[in-house]
Amino acid sequence: MTAATLNRRDKRRLARWIAETGARFDVATAEEYRAVAIAFPPDKRKDAPWECHQLLKDHPHLVRDGMTIAEARALAQEAA
Repeated sequence: MTAATLNRRDKRRLARWIAETGARFDVATAEEYRAVAIAFPPDKRKDAPWECHQLLKDHPHLVRDGMTIAEARALAQEAA
């Protein structure tokens, strides 16, 4: 279990919030966003597309300023 994993109660709360606000994503997507946010707190984020951060959330030390999504994909595949 990672720090980004939600328990059942939190998943229900999140699902209710999504329904109430009309957000255009589901609980699984919200959990993914949360995992990326935990891996990259605001002071650790780089000047790179969000998808780079998402692809490398398990290897945050690999993200760098100016990185392209293609570079992040290649690094993610190497790290897997």
